[in-house]
Parts: sequence; C-alpha cells; structure tokens
Amino acid sequence: MRVIADQAEGIAKVAKILGVDGNEVVVLLNEGRLAGALVTALRNRGTRPTPAVKNSVEKLVKQLEPKKEPPAPAEVNFGSLADDPLTREMTVIIMFTDIVGSTAMNQRLGDREARDVMRTHDDVIRKHTSLHGGIEVKSMGDGFMLTFPSARRAVSAGIAMLKELELPEFSSSGADISIRMGLTVGEPIREQQDLFGISVVLASRIGAMAKGGQILTSQIVHALLGNTGEFTFVPAGEHALKGISGLQKLYEIEWRN
Repeated sequence: MRVIADQAEGIAKVAKILGVDGNEVVVLLNEGRLAGALVTALRNRGTRPTPAVKNSVEKLVKQLEPKKEPPAPAEVNFGSLADDPLTREMTVIIMFTDIVGSTAMNQRLGDREARDVMRTHDDVIRKHTSLHGGIEVKSMGDGFMLTFPSARRAVSAGIAMLKELELPEFSSSGADISIRMGLTVGEPIREQQDLFGISVVLASRIGAMAKGGQILTSQIVHALLGNTGEFTFVPAGEHALKGISGLQKLYEIEWRN
C-alpha cells in the first residue's frame, strides 16, 4: 500500500511541475513521453538539462511506472473467451456510459455530422478505458458498458473522459456532448463477450439516474474510495431502482475543479 501511496504522491508532484492534472501525467507516462516533458519544463524554468539532471528525471519516471503484476482476471481479453462454453465469474467495477439527448443531437446536426461527433466520442471513451486498464464489454450505440479491475481506475477513467469531452474543440463544435455514468461493483456472470447479473442491472439503473456530466456510484464504490481523499463524493440520496430490491444509496463524484 505504501508503494501505491508513493506513486500517487510522485504523480502529484510531477503534475505540479508540468502544470497539468494527474490524469495527463498518467497519459504521458503510458506513452513514454513523461521524461521529455519534464526535461522541457525544467529547461523553461532555467535548469540546464545536464546529464545529471536527465539521469534524475529518468529515475523519477522509473519510480512512477506501475510495478508489473500477473494479469488479473478482469483484464483478460474477452475476445479470447468467445468460444468458451463455460460460465465464469469475476469481481469487477462495472460502468455504463450514455450520451444524454443523442436523438436530439442527431436531428440538430444531421446524420453525417452527428456520426462524426459519435466517432470522436467513441475514441475518447475507448482511449481512457484502455489507459486505465479497463475493458470494453460492448457498445450500445450512444453509450458503452465497461469494466475495470479497480474502483480507483474506473473513477479516474470516467473523470478523464468527461474532462476531455469538455475541451473547447468538443464543447464549441455545436455538438454539446453530455455524458452520464453509473458505476458499481459486482461479480457478474460472463458468457463469451457479454456480462449478466444483478450487478450489471444495478450499474445500468444507476447510470440512468444520472444527469448529463454526472458520475453516480453505488454505496460500495463510496466505501472503497470515500476515505482515500482522492475523490470527492457527495450524497445523492436514496432511490428505488427498477428491478433492484430496497432503496439504493447513491453518491455523485465531483470532478470539476
């Protein structure tokens, strides 16, 4: 646990040096561009990129790289199991994303431009799913069903998706893409390239309760991350969800700084 904490602290320090958020640092790290970005930032601050400086930067980047671990069941490629007749179970974070008002957007933009917008949306969702170790279970036209091996990765991915889709090149295009998300934890039944079970239904229902730009989570996601200090959870009330017994306590994740 201390290693994880040290990595998070290191990423926060690097983000401050570069003037970006932690998600951007993770992207640079994954793409192998973090060392170059740090050297450039230090040069702009008046530090000469001597061999000693470059060596220190390389060591810092090395410390931030995630330790290699055996692949978790949740990270197995679904495609490799397409012909497996056996039912399997696994504990994962299940996320549903959905574009709010997609039909109205299609009517406003027309088929061709709306399709271009959807391709951009799909690329953003898939990019951050991959960067955070997630899996695309399936696309549903105007949304996705995704899984992640940890709550932290799922929430970080969701925030990164929403932030990128709010960048000027997207928000000023007239498309006004508004995404909502729902997350929970469960052990769904996996059959070939799809997931089934009450946890899948719960994640879908939570997503349907969200408004555009909202990430709503179940109580168990809050229990996993609420005390870490990494994310801000706001109680969103108790709700009766179709097909789910009892009232479900939901939480909204505040992601706009």
